[in-house]
Amino acid sequence: MIRTLTSVAATLTTGGALALVTDANRTADYFLVASALTAWAFVGLYGTRSRWRLLNAGRSLLYVFVALALVLTQNAASVFLGADYFGRGVLRQIEYWSLWVALLGMLHTLWGIQRSERRTSCPNDSKWKGKL
Repeated sequence: MIRTLTSVAATLTTGGALALVTDANRTADYFLVASALTAWAFVGLYGTRSRWRLLNAGRSLLYVFVALALVLTQNAASVFLGADYFGRGVLRQIEYWSLWVALLGMLHTLWGIQRSERRTSCPNDSKWKGKL
């Protein structure tokens, strides 16, 4: 938990420092493009090199990342092409619908996993503490 809080604090501090010393809007645009490219890299690597079809969680993760990559790409296109390019409204509707459906699927998968874990016996926490 301390690692997570430290990481969050470092990320927010770095982001705040960048906003102070650079043009915040331009830097945000670059990070948007970088995020879209990173999401597509994840989709490519995970989709081709992992066995994502085996479990519901793997399929859900890929679907969410495809939808997220589409949304980030469309947002980056809007920044650089302007908000009035042909078909923007229809693309946004399809992308946001896809993201919502993928997130609902992931939520359903998580709920199913948590329900099945409740039915099985989990190891005593004190027995495993410090060994994992």
